Amino acid sequence: MSDYNIRNATEGDVNYFFESIQQTYNTKLDSVLFFERYKSLVKSKHSLILVACNNLQNIVGSIICEKKYNLFDECGCILIKEFYISPKYRKLNIADKLYEMLEKKAASLYIYKLEVLCNTCATTTQNFYMRKKFKSEKKLYSKIF
Repeated sequence: MSDYNIRNATEGDVNYFFESIQQTYNTKLDSVLFFERYKSLVKSKHSLILVACNNLQNIVGSIICEKKYNLFDECGCILIKEFYISPKYRKLNIADKLYEMLEKKAASLYIYKLEVLCNTCATTTQNFYMRKKFKSEKKLYSKIF
């Protein structure tokens, strides 16, 4: 991956995230609200956000995580909340490189557990995590009211 570099996200990356999330979820977002939330997220000590950039410094992939600490987890864990690779870059192993960097960053924080929630119909995503040796441990229930 010599033509790509991975770095921490900055406030200046907001447009990439705004567009990629709208594309992923096929939805229109309020830009003012999104920009405020993104700025807060990037500054939060509980967030870990990485981006992969090509040699022109265009972002081609990202991973958004949250550091979680529970009463029963000695070292805490990192929850992968969003993981996105731009469609034309998906066959270039960028997801693997982003994931490897996430593991390195987590280890540097003495966090040795990663968690992720996947849609039940997202088999490609599930297969990616199974290849990374994730185990199915929980079932999520949600309610919108």
